[in-house]
Amino acid sequence: MPEGVRLADDPLLPGETDDPFLQEYDFDEKKTFVNLPRDRYAIPENVATEEATNYRYEVKISGAQYMKACKEHNATPVILLALLMSRGIAELYSEYDKPVNANIAADMRDALGVPNTFKNCVKSMNLPYSREFSEKSLTEQATEYRELLKAQRDRDFCRKEANAMIGLSNKLDTLDSYEEKQKIMTFFEGMTLNTYIISYLGAFRLGENAQYISEIHLYNSGTTGLGINMISCGENFVLDFKQNFQSDKYVRAFCEELEKLGIAYTVSDRIPFVTPGDSIIKR
Repeated sequence: MPEGVRLADDPLLPGETDDPFLQEYDFDEKKTFVNLPRDRYAIPENVATEEATNYRYEVKISGAQYMKACKEHNATPVILLALLMSRGIAELYSEYDKPVNANIAADMRDALGVPNTFKNCVKSMNLPYSREFSEKSLTEQATEYRELLKAQRDRDFCRKEANAMIGLSNKLDTLDSYEEKQKIMTFFEGMTLNTYIISYLGAFRLGENAQYISEIHLYNSGTTGLGINMISCGENFVLDFKQNFQSDKYVRAFCEELEKLGIAYTVSDRIPFVTPGDSIIKR
């Protein structure tokens, strides 16, 4: 059995059902935390729509060439992805007046002391790309991004952010009616994360089965604007550009940046798709 695969009759892991947001966390309040600008560039398509159909473009990248570029420029796979995509967007919209921002999905389980919980414990980390930042070399940019991610993964910073989420939940619990709760939560309706979102899902350890699998794709409809899923699979990195609009301008902009680094890739045609919502979404 491959490492990490669990069977139906395996016992639960310690703390697997723990709720990470039941109580507030202690953290070092004297520590100086990273403070990033909240006002970011919005691509024109980053608006919620009622259209059920989403679209995706599948990009397969040579893992060896991509990792070579990462090593040459002190980048990680997700950092290089963010830099190339943000650079591409900055060139598409040369008049951009706010930082282009990559929102990186990040797991807080370890920082909150619940490494095995199955419950959602994800936050967003920010990698801004400003005009001043664009003047730096790729290596300088990647090194700066490393420090930004380290600061946002800081245990105390994660606990501070978790407490903010818990505070909102506690506020809702003080309200008497569903209508009152709904009124507060309307603030989040249609809320978008500018400029785009990246989810790096890591490397799939396929073992002896790797010879049978050329690529893996994970995607869902319901995207607002642009989201990119990244997977390391066998000898390749596989990216799914998920979006609620048809244009291929962002995937083309990214691929042009790959070409500048001499990284081989293939890209699919536009693929329309719909994944069903659950019973709550359908109400």
